[in-house]
Amino acid sequence: MKRTCSYCETEFDAQRKDKNYCSPSCRQQAYMMRKVKTEYSETSTQNVNASSEEPSSLIGISKEASTDIFLEREYQPISSAFITRVVQMMEQRNYDYELRTTIRELPALVNTLDWINVRFRCLVEALLTLSERESVAIEDLYDISNAFTLMLESSHYDLLPENYPYRKTIQRLREKLHAACLQSGDNESTKFRIRKETRLELIVIRCELRTVARKRPFSQLEFIETKKQETCKTNHHPGKKEPLKQWQINYQKMKSKSQ
Repeated sequence: MKRTCSYCETEFDAQRKDKNYCSPSCRQQAYMMRKVKTEYSETSTQNVNASSEEPSSLIGISKEASTDIFLEREYQPISSAFITRVVQMMEQRNYDYELRTTIRELPALVNTLDWINVRFRCLVEALLTLSERESVAIEDLYDISNAFTLMLESSHYDLLPENYPYRKTIQRLREKLHAACLQSGDNESTKFRIRKETRLELIVIRCELRTVARKRPFSQLEFIETKKQETCKTNHHPGKKEPLKQWQINYQKMKSKSQ
């Protein structure tokens, strides 16, 4: 059925009769508006009790106008120790400047740097997203681990200059994911948590890469190079009733290498 959003007044298709907002964003904005108006009403009531005249009448404005003034008051930022550390780490590393300088000084490697930067940013975004979930499908964890492995084995990674700032970081993250996959065993899901320091580093990397790499979802990126796709195809055996999934095959390979 067609309904009109109570916040933005946009017409939308409602699946339920009691749905009043076209999106979660509008619902949240409407809630914040109600909260602000409630706080203003409480403040106005206290002022009226303290004086026989309303505050708005004392300065010659209407009640509606005084509400607008309250809503448009100057934003006061809230200090955060974590955000302060993010800013400090970015200033100390200055990797965003190094990335832009490398691209400018090595025009022959523009495609290589873009290939790595876009995929590395995507993987960083994926790790931060998975770390927020209560549980993660082990298949998703293996997909990201395999993506790191394919990126390290690519010719683009071999062509990276020695001063590329994320060389060791990519290797370290891949090793940690490799260990996490081995620890999960044959479970279908697992809890995936990252330490506070690692989260801080990933957020900083995301901020640095956004200046040189566009954001792309994991499902739209190919981590296997075109020239290697033929050798990376899986051979399927006819007659096998329940073939192993790709992540299970990769798990067995990693387990045999670690023994």
